[in-house]
Amino acid sequence: APHLLGVGKDGPQTYLLMIQNEDELRATGGYLTAVGSAVVKDGKLLSISIESSELVDDLSKPYPKAPWQLDEYMMAGFLVLRDANWFTDFPTSVEWAEYLYSYSRAHSVDGVIAIDQHVAVELLKTLGPIRVEDVSFDITHENVLEYMRAAKEAPPPGTTSRWDRKQFISRMAKPLLEKVLNARGTTWSKLAPVLIKLLDERHILLQFDDIETTNLLERRKWDGAVRPPQNSDYLMAVDSNIGFNKSNVLLSTSLTYTVDLSSLTNPTGNLIVSHTNRSQSDSVCAPRLDVVGVDMSKAYTIDACHWTYLRIYKPA
Repeated sequence: APHLLGVGKDGPQTYLLMIQNEDELRATGGYLTAVGSAVVKDGKLLSISIESSELVDDLSKPYPKAPWQLDEYMMAGFLVLRDANWFTDFPTSVEWAEYLYSYSRAHSVDGVIAIDQHVAVELLKTLGPIRVEDVSFDITHENVLEYMRAAKEAPPPGTTSRWDRKQFISRMAKPLLEKVLNARGTTWSKLAPVLIKLLDERHILLQFDDIETTNLLERRKWDGAVRPPQNSDYLMAVDSNIGFNKSNVLLSTSLTYTVDLSSLTNPTGNLIVSHTNRSQSDSVCAPRLDVVGVDMSKAYTIDACHWTYLRIYKPA
């Protein structure tokens, strides 16, 4: 911990932050809605900057070809930062995120921290409410999701430059991260098991350049790597929302997996994936080929058709 917190001669540590929105599910946790960096020294937060992921793109530079699924189903001819976490293996997604982030924000990082909205809910439940700049009410675990879903900011009249409509994320992250870093005594004893639970459930994913920490993350399976154990059964189901909306808010998913060992020379497995869309919309579902040129920022679209790309991983 002292090294990761930039204590003493270890100096300031810079971390790339990946803010994932599970309302629009992607392989490593959710749509990569925002990215940024945090600098920590001697356990104190020196700076934090978070911006909407699309603002990092520099389309004057050559981008790599998108994975074929994004190309075929989402008309994405090339891979940009917001789609960097399409890859199920988190270390692979990290490599792409760091690479694409450096296109326009050229500075090195000592590690990557990916979180989803559920992390904010659990931290606020444990640490208590926070005050956010330009918000007239306290942000609590009960209202934080509603706040984030409604907080996109319209540009001031006359604005012609690119506008970051997700500035609220940075304003909310600063007081929340400071509360985490300033936790002491009984507060820390309450916080530690919450953080471990969030890591175990993959709401937080980590990658660090430090070898000792990397070994720890591998042992605890906190690095999000796809690492099937040798000579054993393995099953991983990965849903990704390809519908340009936040319909996962209204979606329930369950898995049923049974293994038949009555014949040990020919064992079989059966997987049932059940999706229930609780939307009350009666609109006819069709592939979203009309999204080009549509201003998707005007509404937080959840009550819409759900389009998913499902991947199942198992032993060869």
